[in-house]
Amino acid sequence: PIVRQVLLDKGWLEVVEETSPNDKPVNLWWKQSRYTPSQFLACRYPYQRLNHFPKSAGITHKDHLLRNLRCMKGIYGSICGFVPESWILPNEYVSFCKQFTENSDTSQQEKLWICKPSDLSRGRKIFVFRHVHELVYDCTAVVQRYLDSPLLIHGHKFDLRIYVLVTSFTPLRVYIYRDLLARFATDPYDLSDLNNKLAHLTNTSLNKYSDHIHQEKGGIGPGCKWDIVKLEAHFKSHGVDFAPVWGRIDNVIRLTLLAIAAKVPFLPVCFELYGFDIILDRNLKPWLLEVNFSPALACDEPTDWEVKRNLIGDMIDTLRIRPFDSQFLEAETQSNTNQTRNRSGKPNTQNGSRERVQTAPEEEEEDINDDDGWVEPKKPSQCKAGRRLPKSAPTTIQRKPSVVIKDHSWVDRASGKFELIYPFNNVVLQQDLTKGDSTLRVVVNEVKVLERVWMEQCRNLSLKLRTPGFTGKSTPPSNSSNLPPLNKGLRTQITSSAIEDIE
Repeated sequence: PIVRQVLLDKGWLEVVEETSPNDKPVNLWWKQSRYTPSQFLACRYPYQRLNHFPKSAGITHKDHLLRNLRCMKGIYGSICGFVPESWILPNEYVSFCKQFTENSDTSQQEKLWICKPSDLSRGRKIFVFRHVHELVYDCTAVVQRYLDSPLLIHGHKFDLRIYVLVTSFTPLRVYIYRDLLARFATDPYDLSDLNNKLAHLTNTSLNKYSDHIHQEKGGIGPGCKWDIVKLEAHFKSHGVDFAPVWGRIDNVIRLTLLAIAAKVPFLPVCFELYGFDIILDRNLKPWLLEVNFSPALACDEPTDWEVKRNLIGDMIDTLRIRPFDSQFLEAETQSNTNQTRNRSGKPNTQNGSRERVQTAPEEEEEDINDDDGWVEPKKPSQCKAGRRLPKSAPTTIQRKPSVVIKDHSWVDRASGKFELIYPFNNVVLQQDLTKGDSTLRVVVNEVKVLERVWMEQCRNLSLKLRTPGFTGKSTPPSNSSNLPPLNKGLRTQITSSAIEDIE
C-alpha cells in the first residue's frame, strides 16, 4: 500500500500489531474503518494522531449529505445549490413520483434520473433511467436529476477527484490539494444507451475493466485518468484559465464542511483526508456528487502513483507530527506499567496496553460505510490519555476542551501542493462556528463575495467551450490578472526548524 511505502521512505518505522511489544507507543495509526471512543481518548496530541474524526458521517453518506446541504440551502440560499435536485428513498418516493409526473406533463424534453445507494461505493447499484417504472431499489437510496449536459473532453464524460485535508473542525482548518485526478468514462458519452455504465459512470473500479482502457480514446490517451498538469494544459489550449474553476470548487468544499463543522467533537489528535467527487457542466459550474470517507489510495496506473505518492508525502509534512521526546516515553512507560497490573499487584502479561504503529490495510477503491457509533459524553472522562484504555474504562470524551489551549492552528502549515482554503480571510478567521447561526452567516456571506467573482469569470470562459466535445481552435489563455488570488491572505511559510515555535 502506498501509505506504508511513503512512510517507510520518509524513515518511519512500522510496528505490526501481531508481533510488536505491547508497550510500543505510536505516532500515527492509519486505518480504513472508524475508531472507537476509547481509541480516540487514548491518543496524546501532538505526538499521536488518528486519521478519522468521529461524527463526520454527515457528509460521507449520500442521504446525510443531502439533508445537511438542504438545510444549508434553506437558510443561506442558492449559494448552497451545488447538488442536483434529489430525493431520499423510500421516504420521499411519493414526492419524487409527483415531480416526475409534473415534468412529464410540462416538459417537451424527457428528463433523465440517476439512482445511487446511499452507503455503497465503487459504482455499485447505480443506474440511469427515464421512466419511474424502471426505478427499482433494495436499500436506502438517493435519486437525483441526471446532469445530462456535462462538460466533455474529446466526447468522454469525466469528473474530478479532489483531495481535502481537514486538520481540525474546532476551529475549522481545511487544506485542498492542488493536484487532482480527472477520471474518464472509457466509452463515449451517449444518451441513447443508458445501460452502458462505461459511458455514464467515471468510477475507476468499473472503467479499469473496459476493453478500451489501453486504447487512445481520441485525445485522452491510454488509461482513464489525468492529473492537473494534463487537465490545465487542455483547458489552456482552448483559451480557458482553470483558476476560476478552482475558486468555485473551493467554495463548494468550504460550504460542505461548514454544514457539519459545529457537530464534530473537539479532538486535536484527529485529521481526515476526504475525496470530493465533482463534475463540471458546460457552464463550468461545479456540482458535488459525493464525499468519500477513506478515498481510494490504490494505484491502477502511473498517474495514480505520481499523484497519490506526493499527496501522502505532502499530507504527512503538513500534519507535522512530532517524534516522541524522552519525557513522553518515560511517562508512557510508567503509565503502561500501572495499567498492566492486576488487583494482586502482579504484572498482567496478557491484557496490557496495546499501543501500536499501524499503517493502512490493503486499500479499497472507496469506503463510505462509516457509521462510527460515537456516544455523546455525559461527563468528562477521568481516564488518563496517552495509552489504550482497558475495556472497563469510560468511553466518553469532552465535546470541548475544559481548559484554554494556546491555539496556533491558524498558522498556514501547508506543505507541497496543499493550500489552506479555510480560513480564507481575516473576517472568517475571527468567527467561532460553535456560537451558532450568526457567525456561520458571516462566513457564508464572505463566501458569496468570492463566488460572485468566480461565477462571472466562469460564465465568460464557458462561451469558449461551446464546440462539441470540448474541442475547437486553440486560442491564447485568458487574462486572469484581474482575478482574486485563490488564497494568499493567510499564507505563511514555516520551516521544519520552526515547529517548536508554532506548537
